[in-house]
Amino acid sequence: MRCSSAGLCQGTLATAAVLFERLGNPAKAVTFQTLSGPLVAERHDHGGVAIFLPTADTVPYEKGGVTVPNLDALLKTVLGDTAVHSLHYVPSRKRLLVRLADTVGRAGLEALTPDVNRMLHLNDGALLNSVTVTVRGEVRPRFSFRNGGKHPPNT
Repeated sequence: MRCSSAGLCQGTLATAAVLFERLGNPAKAVTFQTLSGPLVAERHDHGGVAIFLPTADTVPYEKGGVTVPNLDALLKTVLGDTAVHSLHYVPSRKRLLVRLADTVGRAGLEALTPDVNRMLHLNDGALLNSVTVTVRGEVRPRFSFRNGGKHPPNT
C-alpha cells in the first residue's frame, strides 16, 4: 500500500486493524510504503496492533556538510524569537529538525505562526524541503516504549 498524501498516513493503524480484524488478513505483519519509508504494522496475540515507524539518520546541522541558504531568515520566519535547543539535518529527506529550548513547552510550540509563503520565498528546496519543529517530551507513565513500538504497560 502506498501512502502519498503525507509522510506517514494518518489512518495506518486503523487500516492495519481493518486488514487484520475485519478482512481476515492472516499475515503477522503488513508493511505500508510511506514517503518516510516502510512502516510496519504487527498483529499481536492479544488482539492489538503495534506500528513501527520509519527512521532516518540525522546529523547535527553544523556537522552535516550542508549550508542551507537564508537559514537564519528561514528560522526567524518559522520561530520568531523562540529559543532553539538544537538543529539536526536529515540528508536523505532534506529535512531540518528544530528542537526548541527546554524553557519552551507545548504551548509555546503551538503558538508558533510560521509564514509559509515567506518560507517558500526564502528556500528553493534544493537542500531543504521541510522543517519539523518539536519540544522536549513529557514523561507519561501510561505507556512504555519497547522495540520501537508503543505498548500499554504489562503487555
